[in-house]
Amino acid sequence: MFISRRIVLLAALGAPALAAGEAEARGASCQVPRPTVSIETFDGAELTAGTVAPASLVAILADIILEDGRFALIEAPGSGARFTLRSAVTRYDPAAGGAGVQIGGFSALGRRAGAGARTKTTTVGLSMRLIESASGQVVASAKAEGSASGQETDAGLLNDRDGSTMGASAFRGTSIAKAFEIAMRKAVDEITREAGVAG
Repeated sequence: MFISRRIVLLAALGAPALAAGEAEARGASCQVPRPTVSIETFDGAELTAGTVAPASLVAILADIILEDGRFALIEAPGSGARFTLRSAVTRYDPAAGGAGVQIGGFSALGRRAGAGARTKTTTVGLSMRLIESASGQVVASAKAEGSASGQETDAGLLNDRDGSTMGASAFRGTSIAKAFEIAMRKAVDEITREAGVAG
């Protein structure tokens, strides 16, 4: 009789723990998966007169999406992502700034009109649309601007031998890249809120 009572007592004490464990497992299995999204190339990059490559803008936006965490980023083409992010450069103003300081020693590197380092404020604008891939419906849209200042070698430095712009890693440190990043963060935040994507 004593043994049976002990078994009953242990079973009663273990029941709440078992129920809590089951509830936790069920909660984990019922978590809503993040919506998938792919990024299209940026339109309007010609506004930058060749100083910014669309691929560099896509790379910045991809990092922002991954860091934000509200979407699952799909990079493979034709992967069947639920949404597509389509963006366009709408403003590019790198002109505001202080006096430039000419830098010598640019042999193969040089801007079409000369190379220099200067403190300047770059302002950019972009538009962004979140599109449902299956239907083509625009689910959310945003417009944003960003400004950043810095003293740097001009982002438009070109290689005289092949006409290519500076590398992606060098570009990320410029005021132009920082301005685009600020604008993209604003646009992504607005789009996720408008689309009702949980944080």
